[in-house]
Amino acid sequence: MLVRQFLYTGYILLIFVCFEGCSSSKQSSYKGADPQAPQSTIRCGGGGGFSGYYSGNSISSNGLIISWQKKSVDAPDSILWQRKITPDSVSFFFQYLREIDFQSVTTLSHGNMNYTIEISDEKQRRALSWGDTDPKVQPEIKVFYKLLYNFVERLKRSVK
Repeated sequence: MLVRQFLYTGYILLIFVCFEGCSSSKQSSYKGADPQAPQSTIRCGGGGGFSGYYSGNSISSNGLIISWQKKSVDAPDSILWQRKITPDSVSFFFQYLREIDFQSVTTLSHGNMNYTIEISDEKQRRALSWGDTDPKVQPEIKVFYKLLYNFVERLKRSVK
């Protein structure tokens, strides 16, 4: 039942993202849509385990989307794919983190496989990580991670 509820919430949010991204005449309330506002970036990634390999996606408030990978936590990113879309198309993700009050979510745990969400701009950086076996991860965090991943994967498929 709980899995069905997560999936239902995820589908509703994904539909919202699709409609929000198609609306180019609408003014965004996100501060990043203002060219004078500082650029913000969300990074979501995961990895670890036996290989120590990490991969993920970055979305900037200016519409730049990057898929990256690296061979360890300390290694530099290798860019696999990037695309520029309208800032309004990504504003949903920044709004979502504000609505769940991401700044107040505490750092969770670490496991064999680790996942992270990080939001940063010129003034601040906030990161959150959790392990694959942590049962206390807030559902909104997992839904956000999957939404961002699916959004980028859908964009990759549309380019081919």
